[in-house]
Amino acid sequence: MARRLGVSSGPFGVTAVLGCAALLVLGCAGSRPTEATATGRPVPAETGILAPVRSFHPRPRGENVPPIQYPEQPYRVARVQKGIASYYADKFHGRLTANGETFDMNQLTAAHKTLPFGTLVRVTNLENEKKVLLRINDRGPFVKNRIIDVSYAAAKVLDFLHEGVVPVRVEILEAP
Repeated sequence: MARRLGVSSGPFGVTAVLGCAALLVLGCAGSRPTEATATGRPVPAETGILAPVRSFHPRPRGENVPPIQYPEQPYRVARVQKGIASYYADKFHGRLTANGETFDMNQLTAAHKTLPFGTLVRVTNLENEKKVLLRINDRGPFVKNRIIDVSYAAAKVLDFLHEGVVPVRVEILEAP
């Protein structure tokens, strides 16, 4: 049979075929990839960073549906960042985000350059102390000196639709 397949019947020919088949099977049997940071390193499970949440059911434009509210649980603040926030809305509504879900400007989500997808952050407008809990589902902002892009719904809660940009405090939250 080895001759029919064009493989030498010597000890190395059959061994090479069996070795390649074993590598192929083992390569397909690996575990699923873990959520990775922007550096490409996996996020260890013990960090407490919340698992990514995916939503593949965008709402059509103009539908008046309230945004998803994330419960105020006793989260632990892992880190704090301060900087400038902006918001994005109509231009990106209905387009795919970096994590593969469809952007819905009416949901409480945000874009961050490095935080893992699914991470919850509490964003505080430093001009009026209004706060909102957001889920990271995209990458950005791609404008110098900005640390986070929030959705239209989040900008509305934080009350900076008219200004467009505002100084904020971003608290990166971990599960207790």
